[in-house]
Amino acid sequence: MRAAGTRHEQREGTVTHVETAHLVELALGHIAHDDLGALRHIAECARCRDELRTMTRVVAAARTADIVDLPTAPPEHVWQRIARELSQGAGAPPPSARDAAHRPPAGPAGRAAPGRTVGAGGEARRLLLGLLGLLGLLAGVAFARRAGRGRPVRAVCGPVRRPGRRRRSPWWPRAY
Repeated sequence: MRAAGTRHEQREGTVTHVETAHLVELALGHIAHDDLGALRHIAECARCRDELRTMTRVVAAARTADIVDLPTAPPEHVWQRIARELSQGAGAPPPSARDAAHRPPAGPAGRAAPGRTVGAGGEARRLLLGLLGLLGLLAGVAFARRAGRGRPVRAVCGPVRRPGRRRRSPWWPRAY
């Protein structure tokens, strides 16, 4: 919950909008006695209303996710192809399965194990993997935003569940 005395609104020009952190609290269903002004503003402001609607959908999707919805590791042949393509770009031959099994593990914090050096190829790989991770994150955000468009918000003040769907986890707290 928000601490007493904190600011709940931010100014843009002459319009006072509800802060993002406050909208997150509302999307999570954390309602306090001092939220009346923010709720009135959300009812009148399309920007804040859309932002709350998007956050509410993300919260609802996260709360209804099942174990099967979670990402899994790709199959071994995918990793082999990635390794082959990365090694071709660096000019080195692709590592064989035997080489991978006997390769010494990397040390802490991504440093090479004793006796091994990390060259420009290692830096390029880290950069490529970082960019791929960023691309995946951006794709996920874009998907979540696009998936939430055009659907009405069913609740502003609490968790939203799909009709006819029961909670799967007994430890999940009841918010209503």
